[in-house]
Formats: sequence, C-alpha cells, structure tokens
Amino acid sequence: MDVGCGAGVNYEVLRSVGRASAYVGVDSSEPSIEIARELYPTGDFRVGNATALTTQFGTHSFDVVIVRHVLEHLPGFELAMDQATAASRRLAIFVLYLSPRSLAVRRPQTRPGTQSPDFLCWGWHADPLVFSYCFTVRPGMIKGWGLHKKHDDRYFILFGEMETVLYDDRPDSPTRGLVAKVVISEYRRRLMNIPAGVWHANRNLGVKDVVVINFPTIQYDHANPDKYRLPLDNDYIPYKFDDLRGW
Repeated sequence: MDVGCGAGVNYEVLRSVGRASAYVGVDSSEPSIEIARELYPTGDFRVGNATALTTQFGTHSFDVVIVRHVLEHLPGFELAMDQATAASRRLAIFVLYLSPRSLAVRRPQTRPGTQSPDFLCWGWHADPLVFSYCFTVRPGMIKGWGLHKKHDDRYFILFGEMETVLYDDRPDSPTRGLVAKVVISEYRRRLMNIPAGVWHANRNLGVKDVVVINFPTIQYDHANPDKYRLPLDNDYIPYKFDDLRGW
C-alpha cells in the first residue's frame, strides 16, 4: 500500500519493474486520486486517510506499507505511524523530509512470552531514523567504490538482486584489510548495515533494476558531504571486478 500516493508516481515506477499487481494507492486528496485513475487506469487508487488505515483496510492487510512525505504534514504523525504499522504484515516504510518536531522513536520492545523484538522495534541499530533516500543500479552495473567517515549506511532492498563487496579500512578493526561479499535480493529481503570506514561497491546481479532504500545515520550535508570515492579499478582495495561497468 502506498500512502500519500498523489497522482500515482510510485505506481508508475513499480509497474515498470513488474511489481504493481497488488498495488493500492491511498491519498486524502480526491483531485489527486482522480488524476491517478486517469493516468493509470489499471491501478487501484482510493481516497483514504493516513490516520484511519485500519478502519478502511483492516489490520495486517498488506505485506509492505510505504508512507511517503505524509508525516511532516500531519499535526499528529504518531497515529499515522501506528496505523501504517498495524496495516502491514511485514514492513512499514516512512519516507520524510526533516520534521520541524522530533519524531518519536520507539525503543526495542518484546512480545509477551517471546524473546523476539516486536515488529519494527528490532533494536537493529542504536541510531534513530534521520534521513532516507532511494537509489538504483542498472543490470550488470556497479556503483562504487564509496566510503563514509562519519556515518553508517543502512540498506533495505525493494527490488532486484544485489551483491555488496566490502573492504574494511578501519584502523582499529579486527577485520581490517579483509574483503567480504553480501548478497541481498527481493526474494529474501533483509536489512544490511555498512559501518563508517568500510569501502563498499554495489553490483546488480539480476536482469532488472535494483532498487534500494538507504537510511544513513546522519543527514546529508550538501556543503560537506561525507562521501569518499575510489575508481572501480584501483590498487588500494585488494578486489577486482570481472566487468568494470559503472552504474
């Protein structure tokens, strides 16, 4: 479910990669929904409210619920977050610009009688959500090498199959100088953390665009971006790609 779908931009993206068959777009603006229906007659677009999703759709009705640029416009964003979480079976994703108020971040909780963290409260990373963006890598292409000195990257893959090659360059790390490879895909979605000080390159292994959401641990600073690069073919990192096709 796409909450705050507007005129259906996300539907167009999902349809282009063949993932729109179960799409439902929701927006409180009737004119926007009318435009979306006119532009994309095959899409399912409905007028609805982000703070009353379970009333309209019930609980655990969608595998993934994405709330895109809605929270910053609501006086009571906490209710919208709770509603999106309740309406999803597997994952709720919140995409927002910085809010003028601090967003409440729940601490890890445990379901009664279990040792497992509750949904969306896994305690995976100590830092809160402060910024997010989406990137793509075309089939057969490689994005990298990149490194951050001040922040971690936190990946969640939406579509495609991607191999991330990592080279640990942290001076005090017990794995300094080692190379590792991690493969993530839409068929077994998971979260991946890339610590500061680790060089990384992302390679599309599949036949369609890879789409990944990144949740960096600091906001992007245009004046002083925490981004360092090396060419794919270099003498510093002890790893060579077979096909040096930049993304």
